[in-house]
Amino acid sequence: MTFNKANQMEIEAVLHVFSRLDIENEEDISKFNVGILDVYSYTLSEVEAKDLLSSFAEHNLKYEDRFIDTISSIFRKNGGIVLVYLSQCNYDSDLAHKKGVKCKFSKENENELIKIDNLADLEIIAELSTRELFFSNFFFMNINTAIIANYDLSFPVYCDNQQDFNWLTNEAIKNGLFIRK
Repeated sequence: MTFNKANQMEIEAVLHVFSRLDIENEEDISKFNVGILDVYSYTLSEVEAKDLLSSFAEHNLKYEDRFIDTISSIFRKNGGIVLVYLSQCNYDSDLAHKKGVKCKFSKENENELIKIDNLADLEIIAELSTRELFFSNFFFMNINTAIIANYDLSFPVYCDNQQDFNWLTNEAIKNGLFIRK
């Protein structure tokens, strides 16, 4: 697995569209179509969340392939390139070691934007994200879309136009997921 740092032009393109790499901290998101890529089409009640999200194996592991497939489809639509901002990473996890992540990307590079142009590498980062070992911001700049890895497989989606947001919603449905507003 090889990670290359994004160049200055790529960083500036992300900042131009999304204002910051940690888009989840942006206060004014009014210019975006925003939704949550999720297993459920509605916000769970406290009781439902307790019942449905309490088992990592019965939630994250059960549904992670759907997220990886959806992110992979977006990657392909985006021309086989994604910029990824890794803000919180557990490099010491057994899975990260097994996937060879630690030796290719180190703590010194955390909080930098990397460029991935290989589907296998993207799938590894997506898997580490669905397992809550990496919290990645995926920037698909050809369709001006950001997907933010988050807890409990509830990934915020920011897209700057309705047509691509509709495509993302349909792609999520094809993979057994939803983008709820």
